[in-house]
Amino acid sequence: MIPLTPEDFEAMDTALALVPELRLAALAVSRARCLGFRYPIRSTRTVAELLGEEGRLSAGGHDIDRAEIRRYLVPGELPIENEGALATVVYHALQRCRQRQQLERALRTFDEALLPDPDTEVTSP
Repeated sequence: MIPLTPEDFEAMDTALALVPELRLAALAVSRARCLGFRYPIRSTRTVAELLGEEGRLSAGGHDIDRAEIRRYLVPGELPIENEGALATVVYHALQRCRQRQQLERALRTFDEALLPDPDTEVTSP
């Protein structure tokens, strides 16, 4: 473990900004502590409780909601045995979510570039 003091918080936050998903993973662990979670965590429903009443975990311009947690948290990653595993599982879910979003954007770009607008009239030469 790195010996940090409360004065080092800003430095840690600067480092976390390099990989924003890590902020959400840290927030998940913090919320688990506040809510008194007990390990092992055995269900995606329990992990989704970290999202609170608003149903969303947000930090550093990134967020994930209940449906995304359930969709991207792989059952093979359960049970979650400790805080380190919780941070890892949340990070992996966020990575899968981000990859899906990138794929969807790429497909939209592909469609826009190669497929004609259905409302556009095509004229013959």
